[in-house]
Amino acid sequence: MKVLALHSRFSSFFSACFREAVEGQGVNIHLICSKPSSDAPFDNEIIERSGAHLVAFREDLTVSQMMAEVERFAPDIILTSGWMFKDYLEVCRWFRKRGGKVVAFCDTAYRGSWRQRVGCLLAKWLVHPAIDVVWVAGERQREYAKRLGYRTRHLWEPMLCCDWPAFAAHRRPDPNQGEGFLFVGRLVPVKAFDILINAYGLYRESVSNPWPLKIVGSGPLSKIAENKEGIELLGFVQPSHLPEMMASARAYVLPSNFEPWGVALQEAASVGLPLIASDACGASVHLLRDGWNGYLIEPGSVAELTDALIRMHTLSDDARRAMGANSFELSKQYTPELWAATLVRGWKKLKESVSVSEE
Repeated sequence: MKVLALHSRFSSFFSACFREAVEGQGVNIHLICSKPSSDAPFDNEIIERSGAHLVAFREDLTVSQMMAEVERFAPDIILTSGWMFKDYLEVCRWFRKRGGKVVAFCDTAYRGSWRQRVGCLLAKWLVHPAIDVVWVAGERQREYAKRLGYRTRHLWEPMLCCDWPAFAAHRRPDPNQGEGFLFVGRLVPVKAFDILINAYGLYRESVSNPWPLKIVGSGPLSKIAENKEGIELLGFVQPSHLPEMMASARAYVLPSNFEPWGVALQEAASVGLPLIASDACGASVHLLRDGWNGYLIEPGSVAELTDALIRMHTLSDDARRAMGANSFELSKQYTPELWAATLVRGWKKLKESVSVSEE
């Protein structure tokens, strides 16, 4: 099976999934992707470890050059990052007219915005001509895809998962041995980083022997955490070092104002950490059960986050240990092995199916 992946910025979780597809399923993958961002400067190691062949970065190719690569490589299928890139969409429409099949990743949750409602009405003309299958991350994304008109064999799941074997290998059965709270992500408003810093300050005033807060990531809001008591800014960490970093914590916090999915929740769960996250995180539907493996909070609330930090701190060691074990069990829902099997199984079924626009 030959796959051409038209990707946005490549990430460690796709590296693990591609590697499993290449090594476990014998898939040949060629990759075109966007260059790393300044906030997440992944090195080329994650592409090399994926087993995929990097053709070029998207910014260095014209649409005609992408089409030429398609003709040269002659893939069985194209995997593309949704429908947000006009150049990718043009290539996909062209490929389908030539009899090719296209699968689009989707981590966008249905929120009922006017833009999404209009998009759903126009999907038959704008989306269907370019895309055969929508591969969704979870429940909220499935709802969006169904409203776009994709069902049964034209709707795959799950699309996102962490490098589960790497994180599970660092699992610490007793999170009480960890050092404190951990946040991993870009230091930007949408991640509610300012709310986290304010809530953490109030938490420290409310308990004796407060835990430290380690922050992994970079971004424009880093200054608000500088020289704050108990906070350690670690900057951007390459994916190969993240499992060990996760395992050194006692609980993981992701209070985002909006998070289409949030692979970091599964990464934290895979090493056995209790979780604190807002219900604006798409993955929280599947990976966080309030009171069972952590605490679910409303986005944008300093008070709720402060309360959750205090509750996590004051839990008994046994209760926190049970939460970590429950997180680990929930993390098993998504693995690179399952991802690769979904790709191959879905492709076999897709070859036998009719176009979604013809159903």
